[in-house]
Amino acid sequence: MRTPTPKQQKFVSLLLENMGKQRETKTLGEIAKEAGYSNAMASNPHLIFQSKTIQKELEEFINKLREKRDMALEGITKEKIEKASARDIAGTLDILIKNQQLLGGNTTEHITITEEEKREVDEAFKSNT
Repeated sequence: MRTPTPKQQKFVSLLLENMGKQRETKTLGEIAKEAGYSNAMASNPHLIFQSKTIQKELEEFINKLREKRDMALEGITKEKIEKASARDIAGTLDILIKNQQLLGGNTTEHITITEEEKREVDEAFKSNT
């Protein structure tokens, strides 16, 4: 496994710091820019997560999230669900699913980019891996 570059290390550090905040969180694009990634990569941060090095760096944290998710799921009893509002249930599921998808390197939304943006992303990705 490759050693993380300083840019990758900074991205992971900023990401974990951001995830611990309750307010004033940054988008993945903002974190990528702050870590030194190009505009093309910052516009497509899911590409950063495709790096095996980034995935390895986040592995321990992702495992902790899974553990917490499993604990939360075990604590959600039928009685609690029946008493909870649909809004609370939907919000909880949304957060758990998106965080798992995001940190696992999967997409949480689909976007369309132009051919020029694709070339920029491809070039940036080649120089950042």
